[in-house]
Amino acid sequence: SQPEAIAAVMAAHISICPQCASELRKMEAIGTALFEDVKPASVGRSAPVIEARAREVHADVVTKIELHGDVPAPLVSHLGPNLDDIPWKRLGPGVWHFPLPLSKGAKGDLRLLKVAPGKAMPDHGHGGEELTLMLKGSYHDKIGTFRRGDVADLDDDVEHAPVADDKEGC
Repeated sequence: SQPEAIAAVMAAHISICPQCASELRKMEAIGTALFEDVKPASVGRSAPVIEARAREVHADVVTKIELHGDVPAPLVSHLGPNLDDIPWKRLGPGVWHFPLPLSKGAKGDLRLLKVAPGKAMPDHGHGGEELTLMLKGSYHDKIGTFRRGDVADLDDDVEHAPVADDKEGC
């Protein structure tokens, strides 16, 4: 099981990336085919919870691929359908954030960042692993350009100075 924050990023990515959603459906079909001829066995008291969670994940990922505004479907219930309607909190000139609460005891951090058009972030590193999913606009750095749906997977070894798109920001 993935930590909650990573699972949220992946669910959001799959909901806006048709190629990854298609790959997920293929992997689900392969997994189902592998178990078709397996004889049922008792799995203990937790089976209903596992089965319910599997249905929930399947519903979130496969049947909610469509977009609702510019917020990915898995996040709409927490944020509403439009990024512009979020009550952003200013971090500094041209940079805002919106923290998303995680379940009690969950590890990690989940937040939205909004960067003004053309804003250059200071050169910085990352204390650990960080996933960044682009929801709107784009940014570029020495690694490349990241657009809507792209995921930047950064770790301790990456130092960069991202610059938001001149027209849309990110």
